[in-house]
Order: sequence, then structure tokens, then C-alpha cells
Amino acid sequence: VRFFARLQVIERAVANGDATTVRLVYVDAYLSMASTGVRRIPRLMGPVVIGAVLHIFISLYRGHAIAPLALVEDVLKTLFVIFPPFNLTLWTLRVELEGSLFTMAVCVMLSKLRYRHRVVVCLVALPIFHNRFGDLPHYFGCFMLGILLSDIITKQQHQLAHGPLPSSVSRQEATVFPRTPPNTVSSSLESLGLSFCYMIYHAWKSVHSTWSAVCRRLPSGAEHIVTNASYSLLFLFGSWLFIYRPEYAANYGSVDTLIRLIFEKEHAQMLHRLGSVLILYTVCWSAWLQRVFQCRLCRYLGRISFGVYVVHWPITLLMGDYVKPWAQGQGWEEETGKRLAAAASYVASHAVAHVTTVYMDEPYVKWLRAHERRLEMNISPKPLPRHG
Repeated sequence: VRFFARLQVIERAVANGDATTVRLVYVDAYLSMASTGVRRIPRLMGPVVIGAVLHIFISLYRGHAIAPLALVEDVLKTLFVIFPPFNLTLWTLRVELEGSLFTMAVCVMLSKLRYRHRVVVCLVALPIFHNRFGDLPHYFGCFMLGILLSDIITKQQHQLAHGPLPSSVSRQEATVFPRTPPNTVSSSLESLGLSFCYMIYHAWKSVHSTWSAVCRRLPSGAEHIVTNASYSLLFLFGSWLFIYRPEYAANYGSVDTLIRLIFEKEHAQMLHRLGSVLILYTVCWSAWLQRVFQCRLCRYLGRISFGVYVVHWPITLLMGDYVKPWAQGQGWEEETGKRLAAAASYVASHAVAHVTTVYMDEPYVKWLRAHERRLEMNISPKPLPRHG
């Protein structure tokens, strides 16, 4: 998001003919991307090593044998060759590494394009990486969706803060919701059947514009209440779709039936994507939700979120071995035992993530940042002496 926010500044500077700002912001964006690339692999190693060590100890406690050489081989395969046999920690590492490299490469390529061309490239790439059988391209499709949303969100925020681009170039530059694809790629859009994507794109723009106009006609107090309530309901609906599980499909009724008919085997992933889009949309436009997510509790949960994700699987296995049988021994129903085990896993995962993040991962990240400064190429303020 920060990278595309810089691109909005560059577009405005180009429109104003400010070449100095363009150069400075390009350099700043490059340095930011380079810094991210330097720290990304070692940055991911902290939580992944914590999760791997926890997985080893819990596996030994459960009576499973651990082969150190096989574990080292799996790590090398994860980094350089192929996926290892199912291991959640190493799988997370592989997806995060490849996703980071893919995202940075795409962002660098898009940095030379105008806004409407960036939107078209993302829309063209989505069906290319769409894989209904859930292989690796499925995750690349998710990354492309994230890039597209980041581009749209930063464009919206920049225009809300600074207004539209100057009139001399406004006829050439696309608005937040471009009306037509550029002529250079229109044939590609038609051949890929993406005109339907633009139809949905503009339909959503019309819905949002109409709803905003209706809310602005209300009295000031009622406008805030209706707007906050509608965004909150849409956020809850997106969260409901985001936590979809096929075993609870009956609770989703016609929503599940419709998505299943359209996307068949990948309907669960599409419901998750739709939910994430609604969540990002509401957080982007709702100032009230932004204040909620800026509170201390939400910022703290954001700090430990990756740690929770890495450690929750081995802890869930451990709780399933002990909590669920204990609940069934008390005469409780199987579903109640599952919920109790899930609650215990939730509490234990957050406790472990807090300890490992605050006392292990964050000091490690600070050390990485300081070490990066020592490795940087610094320009000397004094000219080098001339020889001869």
C-alpha cells in the first residue's frame, strides 16, 4: 500500500510537471523496496524458526519421531527446490517467500504504468493465475487481488485528500474507477472475456456513488449513524464470508449454492476472497472502523498475528489430543468438545505468540534493522581525493 501511495504522488507530480519530485519519490520508493527485499527472508525466519521448534517439541511430546536430517532436507527443499511433505510451518515459509518475491517484482513492473493500465494488467493477470484445483497459482491470484485492491485504495485516498488531477491531464488520466480500458489492451480484454469484470467494476462504482449521495442528503447526525451502521454490517458480512468452512455450508444457504455453481471446486476460496474484499473496502471508506482498528488492542493483535498463525497448528493438534477426549469423558457432546478445544487452542496460541513475538521476534527484527544500516552503502559528504 505504501508503495502505491508513492506512485500516486508521482502521477500528480508528472501532471504538474514537477520532475524533481518525481525523481525523489522514485528514489524513495526504490530504497523502500530494496530495504524490504534485504530484510524479508531473514525477517520471516524468526517466526518460522519459533514455529518449527515448537512443532518439534510438541511432536516429541506426542510420541512422534523426529529425523533431524530429514528436517534439514525439508528446509533446503522448501527454500530452493519443491514443497516438502505436508508441514505447515515450512509451507508458510515457502508461500511467504515466493509471494514476497512475486509481489515486489509485479510492483516494480507496474511502477512505470499509469493507473488505468495498472488496473487492466491486474485484471488480465487474475484469470491467468486462477486455478480451481488450488495449486500454487491460486496463491499468486490472491497476491494479484491484493495488489489491485492496494492500487484502488491508495487512488481513492489520494484523490480524497488532494482532489482530482489538474484539468490539463484529467481527460487523459483515469479516475478511481476507469470508464474504459485503454485501446492498446481492449482486444486482449475481449479475448479473455474480461469485459464482464469491467461491468461488475462499474456496477459497484454506481452502487457506491448512489449510496454516498443518499447518505449525504440525511441530517448530519443521521448521516453518521446510517453510514457507520451500514459499513459495520457490510464488514460483519465480509467477515462471515471470510471464515467460511465447507462443513458448515448449510448455514450459508443460497450464498454457498450460488458460489458453488459458479466456481465449483474453488468456491470456498472465492468466498474467502469476496469476504476479504468487503473487509478491505469497508475499512478503506469507514473512518469509524479505521479508529476501531487503530486502538491499542487491534494494534497489539496485529503485532502477534503472524506468530499466532505459525504456532496455532501444533498447538491445535496438542489440544485435540487432550482437551477433546477430556470433554468427551465428561459426557459432553462431540461438537461441544471441538468448540472447547478450539477455545483452548485460541487462548494458548495467543499466549505463546505474545511471549515469542515480544521477547524473541521483535528484538530479532530490531537487530536486523540495525545490521542493515551497517551494510548500507553510504555516500561520503566529502569528495574523494584525486590521484595524480
